[in-house]
Amino acid sequence: MDTSHIYAIALGGSFLLLLLINSLPMIIRLIKYLSPLFSKHLTYRYTVHRHRLLGPWSRAGILIQLIYIAGNICCLKFWNTTISRAGIRAGTLAIINLIPLLAVPHLSTLADLLGVTLSTCHQIHRSAGVMAVLLSIFHLLVMITSQPSFPLDNSNVNTKT
Repeated sequence: MDTSHIYAIALGGSFLLLLLINSLPMIIRLIKYLSPLFSKHLTYRYTVHRHRLLGPWSRAGILIQLIYIAGNICCLKFWNTTISRAGIRAGTLAIINLIPLLAVPHLSTLADLLGVTLSTCHQIHRSAGVMAVLLSIFHLLVMITSQPSFPLDNSNVNTKT
């Protein structure tokens, strides 16, 4: 990275920080105005009510899940690469999605660390698990259909005795 790039990033960051500090009262007023509207239309209204296997899902919960799914799909980059590269990326993303599942020994510890309720932590755990399984299945199917060659014999290995 060139010194002019570092200077431009530092100058832009300083300008952005000063702009944020000066506009903080206006941002706080905007948040206080939008918070009840957000809660009324996205958080409090349920799209899927309580069910034995599902729910309750609010509009905000569905929106967050769709953003999570879209983010994983964008990381696969189907449109920019071959299907075998997307399969390899799916395997990597499956491992990355396992991080919240294996981060702590118990979910209540994770809920305390993140500062969320235990039910929210269960939803995060469930979403990450389902996404990891789906990405692993996609990775497995792509790798099976692409037929990678793995030599199982040692005939190509030069051994010196």
